[in-house]
Amino acid sequence: MSYFSKFPLLDYDGTVIRDILRRSYFVSDYKNYVDLYRPYTINDGDTPESIALAQYGSANLWWIVFMFNEIHDAYNEWPKDEPALIEFCARKYPGETAGVLNYDRIFYYEKDGIVVSEMNDPVDWALWDSPPEVVGALPVTFYEYERLENEKLRYIKLIRQELLQEFISQFSQTIKK
Repeated sequence: MSYFSKFPLLDYDGTVIRDILRRSYFVSDYKNYVDLYRPYTINDGDTPESIALAQYGSANLWWIVFMFNEIHDAYNEWPKDEPALIEFCARKYPGETAGVLNYDRIFYYEKDGIVVSEMNDPVDWALWDSPPEVVGALPVTFYEYERLENEKLRYIKLIRQELLQEFISQFSQTIKK
């Protein structure tokens, strides 16, 4: 089943189009029940299509992976492999300051998982490499921060195979309302 095939048609100035602005409202309720899904860790090279093919038998069910995890932006909400992450950081934190790539500069210091000092102004990047007055605080670079955030995206939930058809049916019903 194609994702968009379940969206209703509408007449727009004499042209029949799919109403892609429709939203389904039941997905969040499903995610609260742990017996309805199983956890999955996205590996480098995994795509929504490859996961759907392996888990549900059809690459065309990629949209279920996205919908069940409320992923709306594949670029920002799907984990990047190492080269893509470096490219992302280079675009987000362009250039260099005092001979150091900006994404390799210290973003904050933490101790025991708690941020104890944070860089607020990029103008201070050249001066920021001195640690705060907290014994044992460790530096975290912009790249390390982005890598940690990227790793969080690897943990998703997949609806159990035996519930797949019911999920598709309920989606179809709610999208037409």
